Amino acid sequence: MFFPIMIDIENMNIIIVGGGKIGYKKAKFISQLGKKVKVISKEFCSDFNKNEFEVELVKKEFQMSDLEEADIVYAALDNSKLNTDIANYCKINRILVNSVDDRKKSNFINTGFFTEKIEDTDVMVSVSTFGNNCKMARDLRDELKAYLED
Repeated sequence: MFFPIMIDIENMNIIIVGGGKIGYKKAKFISQLGKKVKVISKEFCSDFNKNEFEVELVKKEFQMSDLEEADIVYAALDNSKLNTDIANYCKINRILVNSVDDRKKSNFINTGFFTEKIEDTDVMVSVSTFGNNCKMARDLRDELKAYLED
C-alpha cells in the first residue's frame, strides 16, 4: 500500500538507470524541482542533447555498485529482469526505488502535482492513480490547475 508523503530531496543522491525516453522524462521531472540527477546508461536518447536542464550523464555499463551512494533510484531500463534486480537491491539496502515497468516492484511512485499560490500561501496539489493510469493523473492534474488558476 502506498502512503502519500512529501520528502526533502535537496541533499539526496538521485540516480536514474536508463537513458531512454522514460529516463529522460524522469530526469526532466526531477530537475524541474531544482535537483540535479545522475543518469547511468550505455546509450542516451537524443532528447538528452537538448540541454534543457542540468543532468550528469554517465555513459557506461551499469553495475549494482553504482547505487552504493544512492538515496533514490529509478530503474528505467527496457530490461525487466535488470529493473527487478535493481529494485530488489534497493529494497534490501533501504534505498527508495521506482521501477518504471512495474509499480509492484517499487517502494514509491511519483504523483502528478503542481504548486499554486492561494491567499498568499503556497499550496501543492498532488494527484495519483497509484501508477495505473499516468495519462488520467496528468489530465486531472491539469484540470485542477486550470480550475484553481481561474
